[in-house]
Amino acid sequence: YVRALAAQFDIEGEVYITEGRSQEASALMVTDGKQQLVVNAQNDYTYISDLVKYSRSYSGLPGLHNENAETIIREYMNARGLDFNFRVEAANLSGEYVLRPLSPDGLPMASDIRSGARINLDEEGNVLSLQMSVVDYEPASLGSFGIVTAEEALQQLVDETNYGGSVE
Repeated sequence: YVRALAAQFDIEGEVYITEGRSQEASALMVTDGKQQLVVNAQNDYTYISDLVKYSRSYSGLPGLHNENAETIIREYMNARGLDFNFRVEAANLSGEYVLRPLSPDGLPMASDIRSGARINLDEEGNVLSLQMSVVDYEPASLGSFGIVTAEEALQQLVDETNYGGSVE
């Protein structure tokens, strides 16, 4: 998985074990000296396109908001095979954007630990870094489920002939 992902970002290099999100966790890293990919888990990784530029400008520079950010980000993601449905939101004025994954019905998806992606653009409008942490899910529907009223739900709870009903 790590080598295939590195290939999506055009990184050729050895795979190294590095510190993960905590001292107890480990991650896998691939670098070619300029770019770096650190993979914590499937769909949970950080990519940096230029380590030197990133280390010098990570805090962001005021006024780097890019009017074409959404187009740049969508083209970048598609070119790397990261083609999932998402909404782009400006996180701040320093060139950072949040990608909110969307469900098939257009609602944002997140879990307790995975909520989307963050992309930083540099002053030329190129992707400087990508922090990806998205929910892996099966888009096929599990079925159709009706909604019952509160009164119907209460009646089902107190119905003694129903499993799970109340016992007095």
